[in-house]
Amino acid sequence: MLVDDILNITEGRLLNTPFISSIEEIHINSSLVKRGDLFIAINDDGIKEAIKNGAYGILMDEAYDVIDDEIAWIRVDNLERALSRLVKYFFIDKEYNFILLNPLQFHIASTHLSNKKNIAILTEDIKENFNMLMNKKKKIFFTTDEEFLIRLKLSFFKFTNFILPEHSIINASIFDTKFVYNGTLSHVRIASLFFEDFLKLFHFLNDFGIHIELKSIHIKDNFIPYFLGNKGEVLEFGKSDRVLISEQDVLFLNQEIKYLLESVRWSKVSIFIDEKNKALIDKRYQDIIFYATKQELIDNIKKQTIGYIFIDGIDDDILHDIKDSYDDGVLF
Repeated sequence: MLVDDILNITEGRLLNTPFISSIEEIHINSSLVKRGDLFIAINDDGIKEAIKNGAYGILMDEAYDVIDDEIAWIRVDNLERALSRLVKYFFIDKEYNFILLNPLQFHIASTHLSNKKNIAILTEDIKENFNMLMNKKKKIFFTTDEEFLIRLKLSFFKFTNFILPEHSIINASIFDTKFVYNGTLSHVRIASLFFEDFLKLFHFLNDFGIHIELKSIHIKDNFIPYFLGNKGEVLEFGKSDRVLISEQDVLFLNQEIKYLLESVRWSKVSIFIDEKNKALIDKRYQDIIFYATKQELIDNIKKQTIGYIFIDGIDDDILHDIKDSYDDGVLF
């Protein structure tokens, strides 16, 4: 690719009169740069390494001394815009598929598809995204960032008004769903609340010939059950009558509270929400306890000896702290 083409695409300007006139590949990670490549410098980090690795050009939006006059030094006013224009240029008239997912579908995709050779999971990391977008082997790109796709004027698919494939639900519980799809009885450990979102993605992947092993499907951050023993220890799935349910994404809180209150009629339901999220909770739900500190949350959890306990977010530290509080001999 000619340096003049890079200048036109990125709206950049040369800071010197270089010896070279073309570049091979474009990289945003200096360690991936080879002889003949263009290095895009997010900051000063990596410029010297890129040159050492054989870079023929440096593209940047900050002032930096020209330390090698034989290569091209290109300055742009806005690096993000330059990156967007480069991506748009390389994707025009090419057969790529950009798929817009909701957070739940994105988690499934990122957990179970990241090792597929032709699939890329776009994140919020500009370096990772650019490297994946420039990878010629990647043909399908999953993202939750609709603004990014619109800004690049890339055509994309989203599941709005997507018609569910033919299926039948055999049994739907709070945390599991058994269903028949394509004549096969299957089981996934996904709440019936999220089953339609899952099935849309699963059916879409099947159409592309992409296989996910249903037995391995799990959701890490959304509506996750932890079955707690008498001493606060986490037991195997279904081995306790005290279930701690965690939701990391505040966008799902009201939906899941409603689902839990309507689904559970046979046992007590306790809901504990961080005070910082109080304004997000639908005022129709009157029996919610808002906590101010992690210790207050732990104390409340310990008081619930049976039933379902819903909280907004959990990490390993809280699980350990719950168990440790029993080990310390604190009784309620």
